[in-house]
Amino acid sequence: MIWLGALGLVLATALGAVIFAWRGSRRGAEPVADVPAVERRRTPSAPVPSPDASVGDRLRDAVKRQREQAGRLTAGHVQLIDVGAMIEGSTSAGLSPAKALKVAEEVARQMIRPSDILVRMDPDGVAILFDGISRDDAEARSQRIADATMAALGEVGAGGRYLAEGFGYELDEVLDGALIDSIEDLIRFVHIAHRGYVAKQRGVARELEQGVSVVRRPVMAANGFELIGYDMAVFRRHGIGDGATLRDESFAAAQPAMGAETDCVVLEKLTALAKPVLGEEAKPIYVPIRLTSLVNPLYFDNIRSALDAMPPVLRQRLVPVIDPGDGPGRTHLPRARELLRSRVLGIAVRVTDPAVDIAAASAGGATTVILDGPERRFEKPEDMVARFRRIAREAGLTPIVLGAGDVVAGMSGGVACSLVTPN
Repeated sequence: MIWLGALGLVLATALGAVIFAWRGSRRGAEPVADVPAVERRRTPSAPVPSPDASVGDRLRDAVKRQREQAGRLTAGHVQLIDVGAMIEGSTSAGLSPAKALKVAEEVARQMIRPSDILVRMDPDGVAILFDGISRDDAEARSQRIADATMAALGEVGAGGRYLAEGFGYELDEVLDGALIDSIEDLIRFVHIAHRGYVAKQRGVARELEQGVSVVRRPVMAANGFELIGYDMAVFRRHGIGDGATLRDESFAAAQPAMGAETDCVVLEKLTALAKPVLGEEAKPIYVPIRLTSLVNPLYFDNIRSALDAMPPVLRQRLVPVIDPGDGPGRTHLPRARELLRSRVLGIAVRVTDPAVDIAAASAGGATTVILDGPERRFEKPEDMVARFRRIAREAGLTPIVLGAGDVVAGMSGGVACSLVTPN
């Protein structure tokens, strides 16, 4: 009897399931009974916040916190420059500016702290409100982000098209009592701060102009008798009175804006020397120019104006000696050559590490490589010059040493060089 009861229970359960399924099929698309709505903090009629709304709230909190704790507002700025777009006739193929900026934004986001605020500055930059650091630290961190962005762009095949530079600002210098209450405010004041930064660097360079001298030195062939060109060495006066000395600062390290203005000063001084230079034998004139002065449109406009102000017969003898630096920006050497191609005789590349820099010079279209101040820069100048000379000749390039001392000038086998200028 127990088994009959169990069988009845199974049959009843199955019959109930069939009836439930049959009723559901008849209802079809009938609405399901209302379920009590979950209470929400925002009413359905409230506007949907923009994607940046939370960033705006965090920005206001960060501004208040920095005011209270650090007493200042410090911002960083990573500027992305489309070098390819500067060259006439360039198709600027490859990664689009919008995608390149996305790369820069993602790199920056990975490198900042949770308390820092990142804001996209369309179409070519990102701004960072750094939490509680100095302007110098903000600039250093921004430059590290810029370098990492260049490396990331290189990995996707866009390293030769774009340049990134990092800057740091004390925003209080430009706020003039105004408040930063929105993302748009931050972007606007970062732009203002950047213009002020560039103007300040130009002003400093112009103040230092009085201490800059351009010294023309003959470049002799390896045989020591044949004149093959002139080296325009840049010296800066240090000290006052009888104790003042001249230091060779042809390739002195400088911030890009400062370096570009110094390069303009040198070109202008060379123009002032045009009459005696043009009266000499028409040989190439080697003049130092930084790569960053050429591939950033903000600086190149001034370089171009200084070049165009020269008598054409002088400009067409110029061979800019380009210092590529040691960062990822050196991939822009071919772009620099294209920018200068119709204005100068050719380009040469400054060498620090022959094994690396000579290959970069060859890839960049240079025909001449330059090693400057070997006795001053290297512990074993003879060994360095011998290696430089050998690698350059193997690459089919012309090696020249600028500012050679007696040791290098007297090396066996010889090397084309200008001699060091005594103080």
